[in-house]
Amino acid sequence: MVLLARQDIPRTITLLQWQPAIFFPNSPSLLIDDISWYFSLALITLALSSIVSSIAHFGESHQPEPNQNDKKIDVIEVQEQPEEKKPPSKPIIVKENKSRSNWQAWTGILVLTSLGLVAVTAGNILTMLLAWAALDILELYIVLGQVIESKSRERMILAFSIRVAAIGVVILAGIDAWSNGMLLSFNDIDQITSIYLILAAGLRFGILPIQLPYIDKLPQKREFGTILQLVPAAASLILIVRVANIGILGTISPFLLGFTALIGFYAGIQWLNSKDEIKGMRYWVFGTASLAIASAILNNPSASIAWSIGSLLSGGLIFLIFIHHKNLIPIAFLGFISFSALPFSPTWLGTKLYTSGVSSTTITPFLFLLFSLLFLLTHSLLLAGFIRHILRGIYPHEQPNNDHIERWVWLLFPVGLIFILITHFLIGVLLYPKLNEIHFTGWIMGAVAVIFSGVIWYFYIRYLPSLAHRDQSTTTSPLSKFLSLEWLFRFFGSLFNSLSRFVALISTILEGDGGILWAFVLFALIIVFLLR
Repeated sequence: MVLLARQDIPRTITLLQWQPAIFFPNSPSLLIDDISWYFSLALITLALSSIVSSIAHFGESHQPEPNQNDKKIDVIEVQEQPEEKKPPSKPIIVKENKSRSNWQAWTGILVLTSLGLVAVTAGNILTMLLAWAALDILELYIVLGQVIESKSRERMILAFSIRVAAIGVVILAGIDAWSNGMLLSFNDIDQITSIYLILAAGLRFGILPIQLPYIDKLPQKREFGTILQLVPAAASLILIVRVANIGILGTISPFLLGFTALIGFYAGIQWLNSKDEIKGMRYWVFGTASLAIASAILNNPSASIAWSIGSLLSGGLIFLIFIHHKNLIPIAFLGFISFSALPFSPTWLGTKLYTSGVSSTTITPFLFLLFSLLFLLTHSLLLAGFIRHILRGIYPHEQPNNDHIERWVWLLFPVGLIFILITHFLIGVLLYPKLNEIHFTGWIMGAVAVIFSGVIWYFYIRYLPSLAHRDQSTTTSPLSKFLSLEWLFRFFGSLFNSLSRFVALISTILEGDGGILWAFVLFALIIVFLLR
């Protein structure tokens, strides 16, 4: 359906007509154009590949290494209880639970993808807000049903509150537009409104809390966690691409670019230093989104699309690789190439980021050069982390794998990964520019980023792991605590607890014996304030 929809674009589909039109000038509708088609195809591909990857898990079984003590215990158990019927019942229970978790994960993948498709094909901002709210409520329902730890629940509720605040920011943008006699739509975005919308999209990426340790508690945490992370990201990236047609060219643009560059650089370091790709999933989204946001600020929609699609498909590829084996290195290498921004790669247009601000009157040449260097380092760090995670357990030290993989898995599992690559390169072909429109930097910046990533990866595996093991208590641990922003989370948590205690104290006073007296006092103070 998505492939056939491209034959009839652009096309607007009105879902339902809200009345009266005076109060509801915009009704929920879907818009199928080039931008939404790219995102829709990416989401459908991720959903299909995630389901294929979860099916491949049925052909994986863990076989622990034999131990002499374990052998003795096994012999004693067999001799003492030769007729016991409990052992054969265990595998059946495990299989039923695994099957149930797979069905739960598949249902969640399909429902989340459906809501994500509504968000990326939203014909106006009203429809996008409705899709955002539905995604947030569904994600909160899923996570609270799986997570029991109070700390994880508290962080999830905080993340949900920040996303609700992002919806509030978009509503403020709508109020500002209405006050100026305009409708808040993708065709009537001005410079002021674009600032609100980029701020809302940035909040939805989840700057705080920076780590949400609930993915490990989910069924099929790799496949379902990938969809749970990338679908809301796609719902925010589509707004960034829409805003990129306007850009932010005022005096505030240097500050926004500087903040975006620092966030991206920080995310690149954390992605490279993550224990594995699942732990670093959030930082991958931050880093790639910073490149898309910077392109949008500089009024370059083609570069923003390239980085956004690369974030979804290249990220989805590495997140879904649960088998680290030499046979899969060629597929992972193609995923690396697809995000490298090399000439004729799917992210080639992303190099326009390094030329978009050359003619800007609000960004000095020195600042633009500094920002370009930070974005280049961000891209290089993301690529270096990509190399590290695809070679984890293979190079430089190959780790023994005790998992038994059925033969049919080696046929089915790569098909899902190759499907992601085909989709990414297909979108890249459709986005290919005219060769005479490519600036000189567009031909070399991808190669520079690849070279930098190789150097960073080599120095990381050569020096930093040994440094971390040698000085864990004094160097690595404090640095990791600082970069994780855990201290900032605790500060906001203590501030929130203090505020809640203060509100509880006020409530106790007003509900006590002197509550009526205090109510009259407050009423008198309000009247005096209004009279003055």
